[in-house]
Amino acid sequence: RGVDMDHARAFRYLQMAADAGNSNAMAYLGKMYSEGSTAVKQDNKTAFNWFKKAADNGNAIGQSGLGLMYMFGKGVEKNYEKAFQYFKMA
Repeated sequence: RGVDMDHARAFRYLQMAADAGNSNAMAYLGKMYSEGSTAVKQDNKTAFNWFKKAADNGNAIGQSGLGLMYMFGKGVEKNYEKAFQYFKMA
């Protein structure tokens, strides 16, 4: 079914796309950092930063990612009001 899964290659391509301003790539980098993988260590601060960049560009995945981080207090203090705001934006 296509090509072998390669998280490191996916990470490199997403990084290039995000650096070029692609908000979907920013959001997926946030997801990779929030979960961790063979390509990147789990890092809530970096995940938050990528989700924020995506959200600031109107990306619904980034907005919902921030909502989840605020809802569960991942890398930030729990804040249900901010979580709800980001979920509404998404």
